[in-house]
Amino acid sequence: MFYNFKEEKPTYSLNFYPKNDDVIGIMTMDRLRSICSGLECELAFQKSLMTEEDKELENLKKEVKNLIKAHRKGETPLQSKTYDLLFGSIDNWTASLYDRIVALYRKFEPEMQEIIRHNIPFEIDEQKIRDFVRYRNKTTHGSSKTLTHEIALTAHYLSGLVYLCVLERIGVDSDTRMKLCRENRIVNH
Repeated sequence: MFYNFKEEKPTYSLNFYPKNDDVIGIMTMDRLRSICSGLECELAFQKSLMTEEDKELENLKKEVKNLIKAHRKGETPLQSKTYDLLFGSIDNWTASLYDRIVALYRKFEPEMQEIIRHNIPFEIDEQKIRDFVRYRNKTTHGSSKTLTHEIALTAHYLSGLVYLCVLERIGVDSDTRMKLCRENRIVNH
């Protein structure tokens, strides 16, 4: 795969791609975290996933920025670098990762159901996505949590969601993506 890398901009994140056929069905903590990173990367490209909460969050961000600007003009302003840090932080405020993955899953739900239909029978619902995100968060922040079969299978199928996003971004239409899903070419065991 070739791609144009730009400093400080989202790029492809496919570090979870199996190195060989022997590890296709194996889910590890690192692979799961890489799948989650791939989803986060793809979410950065999905500007059309704005929910009602996202719109309200944008309004809140504007209000907070205006409050900070007023403080900067006040009697006891902070250092310039502190304001830069605050504004940079606010620019990164988003809806929860869980909510964004659910919205992304819904966008590609017909394709995802087709992927699952041709593999191990499994239903991905909001609770399974929540468990996936919680597992990633706990293990990333130093807590141990058991990688259950359900979380591993959810991660495995969510890797397909990353592939679908990449295909969409490079211009593969929905009919062709669906055909690839039916032919079991996106994710398989």
